[in-house]
Amino acid sequence: MKSKQMEVINMRLDFMAMVLTVLARSLPPREAAHALQVIGERVLEQLGHDPAPESAEEAVAADLAPIIAALQQR
Repeated sequence: MKSKQMEVINMRLDFMAMVLTVLARSLPPREAAHALQVIGERVLEQLGHDPAPESAEEAVAADLAPIIAALQQR
């Protein structure tokens, strides 16, 4: 993949992470707790079906960290 394409993909992913974090901060505590539970279940399910290299797991954890932190603050 060309570096310009990768740059666009990275920008889009960064933007989506920012949007999800803002939305997570706006949830009432009960809904935030539910969202956190569902995200955790889906991540574990996905990793169970399609094992990923450790570097990919670390990348997913880093991508989810701000969203999970926002949900936990609720």
